[in-house]
Amino acid sequence: MDDIFSASGLTPEIRVETTSTPVVKNLVRDGAGLTVVDCICGRIADDEPLVLKPLAIEKWITYATIHPNGPRPARSGRFIEAMRDFIRAEMGRSQARDMLRLI
Repeated sequence: MDDIFSASGLTPEIRVETTSTPVVKNLVRDGAGLTVVDCICGRIADDEPLVLKPLAIEKWITYATIHPNGPRPARSGRFIEAMRDFIRAEMGRSQARDMLRLI
């Protein structure tokens, strides 16, 4: 995030930092400002009074799995498929449709 703000010549005024998405969403909902979050962690339920908008500057993040050398355990494959299914389902939601890509 520092790179994005620096490249834009901006210095954000950060008053609170947290790694908890539910906490930050509550802060935003209560009027404490806004947040920068990816569309999976910042998923907004259809009945929440929040809006997820893409940044003008795209910054893609690729997620990957890390596992020991050799064949992946069966559970790992099931987990990866579950995540793919979740992302595909999210791609069908209007707020995330243009912000997600599976590679």
